[in-house]
Amino acid sequence: MILWVIRSAWIVLPVTSGDTIEAAISDWTGPSRSVAAGLLFASWAIGLLSLLSPRPRAFTALRIVAPALAVFTCAAALQASRPVDYLIAALAVATCIATLSNTVADGCIDAASYGNERRHPLRLPPQFSLVVVPATVVIVISGISTGPMLLANNRALFGAIATVIGLPVAWVGIRSLVSLERRFVVLVPAGIVVSDALTLCDPVLFPTEHVIHIIRSTAIPTAQADAQDGVVDVRLGISGGLEVKMDEPGPFPCRAGRRQTRTINADRLLFAPLRPTIVLDGWTSRARTRHSH
Repeated sequence: MILWVIRSAWIVLPVTSGDTIEAAISDWTGPSRSVAAGLLFASWAIGLLSLLSPRPRAFTALRIVAPALAVFTCAAALQASRPVDYLIAALAVATCIATLSNTVADGCIDAASYGNERRHPLRLPPQFSLVVVPATVVIVISGISTGPMLLANNRALFGAIATVIGLPVAWVGIRSLVSLERRFVVLVPAGIVVSDALTLCDPVLFPTEHVIHIIRSTAIPTAQADAQDGVVDVRLGISGGLEVKMDEPGPFPCRAGRRQTRTINADRLLFAPLRPTIVLDGWTSRARTRHSH
């Protein structure tokens, strides 16, 4: 139900924001208006397709197009300077926030599940959610749009240079955002798997028969994946989260830099799912099913 409300809000964005944007760009040249309108419509269409067909890659697309539409609508509202435009800008920002909510993220990540699985996304560390991801999104949007807009304004040389440089840079930024899709915990019939491309080289499986418990963590978070007293903490500064306790130590292939790795032996792993209560409920439900059989 919540997802359909968000989809409906996104569908009506051209209706609610269209007049504000049109008023803001009314004095632009014809080619500039056409290119801007084309980029905005393409962003909206990508977002709509991503919401109607949720996948991990779809949420990466939403990370880019939702802020772009919200920021452009706010800029258009400031330029138009009509009271109703500020309300429209607020609605666009609210739609952007809802589009990037936990509900949409969870639905997109879990859409890649198959068989008797349930995937749950991991929370982004503060340094990523507040700095790295927004900066990358700005780079991607600038790399894609700057060249075409300059070309539309008859600045052929600068437009060509911006396009040649901007598109590869945007592609690198998109690839870095795509890597965040590989951050999830998945409940499988054999146990629980933790996958985190930021801290772990490979996904780690915790077989059910070796798991003592999965509980909420009260440990103080660390800034990087490290082993202390047999504990590997991959929360990267996030408080809370969950703790998996094993009956014996096992190897954890952790990243120790951009290209370096190291193996840490530990019997506990701390991680931070986006919705820890649902993970716990899912694990408890599966445990009850196994015991009943």
